[in-house]
Amino acid sequence: MIGRSEKSPANHMSATSLVDITVGDAHYAIDVRYVHQVINPLPLTALPQLNAAFVGVAAFRGSTLPVIDWRILFGVPASTNRNTKWVVVNSRGSLVGLVVDSVEGVFSATNEDIGPTPNFGHVDTQRRLLGVTSNNGNLVFLVDGLYLEDLAHAAVKSPVQLPGVSPDVSPAISPAVLPAVLPAVLPPVRNEP
Repeated sequence: MIGRSEKSPANHMSATSLVDITVGDAHYAIDVRYVHQVINPLPLTALPQLNAAFVGVAAFRGSTLPVIDWRILFGVPASTNRNTKWVVVNSRGSLVGLVVDSVEGVFSATNEDIGPTPNFGHVDTQRRLLGVTSNNGNLVFLVDGLYLEDLAHAAVKSPVQLPGVSPDVSPAISPAVLPAVLPAVLPPVRNEP
């Protein structure tokens, strides 16, 4: 797994499988080991006065899936079309849906294929990205797995304040009351075989 918290493997040629996603015109890659599933958007229940990037929750396989719109998170205008997908990531045992413009597929990269992240002048942007590589002629920015873990953890535990994102509204719902609020706003879940 390519990540900040790990030492470079002795075999520098070992490849990591990455999921190529688009947000606006930019390509990003998520280590396939974080990806639980790629799905078409589900009916979404918006919750009032949460962080703008936290767009709501959806019923997913008998549980409640928090959903974060990466377009809002990265400052890209959100527009839904037939290519829009949700990348369901698994982090620390929690599933979180990430809304992206498209999923281009899976590709492999070695440590030698990855260059340093350009200096964007914004510390949080630097923290989100591990480096840059290419796939099918496109520059692809590698998303840090630790950032995904932080984001997923925050979405489940405290959707009012997501890491690295300033809330556009003042929080009126305490994360502690979300378990009591969610059943009232979500439709009943049908357990299908």
